[in-house]
Amino acid sequence: MALVCGAPLAQAAAVAQVVVIVDTSTSMAATNMDPHQVSLLVTGLLADIVPGAFAVVRLLDVGEDSRLIPSRKTGERVRCSESPNGQCQRVEAQGDWETLARQGRLGVLERGARADRRFRGALPEHLKQKANNSMFALAFRAARGVFDQLDAGPPRTVIWLSDGQDDNPDRVRAAIGELKADGVAIEAVLFGQGDAALARGAGLEPRVVPTPADLMRAFAAALRTALRAPYAIDARVQEQPVFRILDGAEQVWVVAYGDDSLKGATLTGPGGTVVADYAAAMLPKAGAYRVAYLERPAAGDWRIAVQGGGAAAAYAVIQFADLTPVLLSPTGAMAGTPALVEAQVRIGGAAGTPALAAQLTSTRLTLEAEGQSVGLNDAGRDGDRVAGDGRFGALVTFPRAGVQPVTLHLDSPLARRSVSGQLEVGGALRFGAPVDLDLGTLGLAAEACRPLPIAPTMHAGEVPVQLAALRALPADHRLALRLPTGELEPGGGALPFAPGAAAILCLRTGPRAPHSVALGEPWLELRAAGTHGEPLTIRLRWQVQGLGFLARWGWLLALLAAALVLALIVAGFMVPKRFRPTLGLVFVETREELDEVQPLSIRRQWRGVGAGFYRDARAYLHGNYRLSGRAAGALACLKAEARYPRALPVAQQLYRESAEGDWEEVAPQGYPARPGFDFRIGERGPYFRLSNMSR
Repeated sequence: MALVCGAPLAQAAAVAQVVVIVDTSTSMAATNMDPHQVSLLVTGLLADIVPGAFAVVRLLDVGEDSRLIPSRKTGERVRCSESPNGQCQRVEAQGDWETLARQGRLGVLERGARADRRFRGALPEHLKQKANNSMFALAFRAARGVFDQLDAGPPRTVIWLSDGQDDNPDRVRAAIGELKADGVAIEAVLFGQGDAALARGAGLEPRVVPTPADLMRAFAAALRTALRAPYAIDARVQEQPVFRILDGAEQVWVVAYGDDSLKGATLTGPGGTVVADYAAAMLPKAGAYRVAYLERPAAGDWRIAVQGGGAAAAYAVIQFADLTPVLLSPTGAMAGTPALVEAQVRIGGAAGTPALAAQLTSTRLTLEAEGQSVGLNDAGRDGDRVAGDGRFGALVTFPRAGVQPVTLHLDSPLARRSVSGQLEVGGALRFGAPVDLDLGTLGLAAEACRPLPIAPTMHAGEVPVQLAALRALPADHRLALRLPTGELEPGGGALPFAPGAAAILCLRTGPRAPHSVALGEPWLELRAAGTHGEPLTIRLRWQVQGLGFLARWGWLLALLAAALVLALIVAGFMVPKRFRPTLGLVFVETREELDEVQPLSIRRQWRGVGAGFYRDARAYLHGNYRLSGRAAGALACLKAEARYPRALPVAQQLYRESAEGDWEEVAPQGYPARPGFDFRIGERGPYFRLSNMSR
């Protein structure tokens, strides 16, 4: 198995993705900050030499950039963040500025090829110190937008040049945190008297640069970070003109810098003389630089000479080799058993050629896996098979089975890389005969625990195990297996189980557990997770002195009885039939009056004619032409039914008029009194008729 970081490179060439965020606020023009714009000079230097993708982000101004970050004026005047003695108008953002900055890469100037004249021509205007706001959160979002459009693989670095002041520090810290979570390296560079609190609050340690020379050194260090090339040489020419190029360096940049009188620089060494003409720039009062570039230079001592640049002229050396650590073996390992881990350093990615012996000088390879860090060696000891063959080895014991994440670190003078991958670690766990366990007697809200005598026939390494139930437990019963790594429950997840580890099985009961007895039935099985091997069957005995049926369910029975009584009471009032509110009655002395008198609502007009408890509504007709609920002295009765009331005789005979106009006697069980039908009480009256009334 090979561990690689991104896609293999086609050739041994440095590639990086670098975004420089430059503080272009008006406060940077102060005499104790960057009045001569050294930041412009060093940004141009990086643009001249960074291999790969390069972009510069300026700060946005609420007023000047209103078309990019729309806002609404509030009419309120506040103190200006960049000019404490001035007054600025407060505005409210329209939309999400941070999202706009990322999606639109606002304030970004992107370089094409290394010698991009259009880019260099636009850079001075782009970095003018004219912003009246310090909104670095937007700048970091824009930087992320630059990375969004680039292919993953090359190392990504943000170089943040500022005075440490911002209008919204919390948003800056959040934006930095998201970039760091994406694996972006962030180098914070702080001018002179700037405030380091913001950078430190974001987990960064800023490089403080009180002078232009310090800024050059800081940017050289940031470039080494971007290229993952740690070997550092920074010196003054007068004090240390000789420097060493390491054996195996593939690309070397030498940057000479000084004041604006610097006219040239040359290198002399084992490979002859090299003129620093790879890149050059001068900015009045800010300084000047000259860059020499060497491919696969001769190793050894080299001397630098400069023409002009002042007494403080200095230089920085960046040496790069495209070295990548590759894990050669094992492709798999057995947990608990020492495995030979071998790795190699290659040029140009995992598919490249082995590194040269000179490139491996002072090289360290370290494997990190499962919380352990193991150093690999090429000295023919501690697992390495042959000394000096370029294959680093060590014996590593992986305690757990499964797919394990591993990281291989390379640390050498020429390169610092870390690549991650996965290693399949196997394990072995085989169980023997079923296990019998007696948990004893326990009561309510109790726990009984006993050691589980597990005796695997084979157990190699820490193997994840799972617990499964073979039958349903009684209510308020719970079984659990305690391991040193946690507690397993039936149907739950898996936990690592190491050889010789103790296992304790527990039965817990709740406060409402019923009586239960186990007589040695198979209740559980323990198996290695993700395998189809034979599990360990666990047969259990116990006796729980819990609640009886009435003690456990008496409350429910009482509740059901109460609900039944309540339902009966409610039904006593709901079931009986009632007169409709629109049912009217005409009750008069003569037949002719039936057509002359307006009907009156039985339900609304008369009292006592409603329904009772399990009794249908009744209306008794009395000789005074009134209705009531009293049967005493009544002449006839109307009883509410589902469709029509039933007319019943009481003290006298009751008649109804037939369709032929004859009067027919109503039987004792009554007759449905449909609206419009006429009834007569006795031989001469009185008469009554039901009718439907409007509401």
